[in-house]
Amino acid sequence: MTLVVALPILLPLCTGVVCLLGWGQVGLQRSISVISGVANLLVAVALLWYVRTDGILVSMMGNWPPPFGIALVADLLSTIMVVLSAIMGLTVLLYSFGSMDREREQWGYYPL
Repeated sequence: MTLVVALPILLPLCTGVVCLLGWGQVGLQRSISVISGVANLLVAVALLWYVRTDGILVSMMGNWPPPFGIALVADLLSTIMVVLSAIMGLTVLLYSFGSMDREREQWGYYPL
């Protein structure tokens, strides 16, 4: 269950890499970005649910104890902020479909 703490970071990172592999295919990048945005929102809501039911979640990256390793901590306030940022990210992505011109989309808009 501690993997869900890292998923809001890993999912957009992996989406950017996959969109870079589809360079120049705007339709493919659009669909991958929308799928990732919805998945990121679902992961954020699941993380909020886990924190609400189980309490604070902690994940040690690489199993190194602090201060040598990175500890990702999810509490109620941080998960609410993650949900809000996932909602805003998906909303901005959907709005950009109508407002972004084709030339800018072809030069790496979705991977960024």
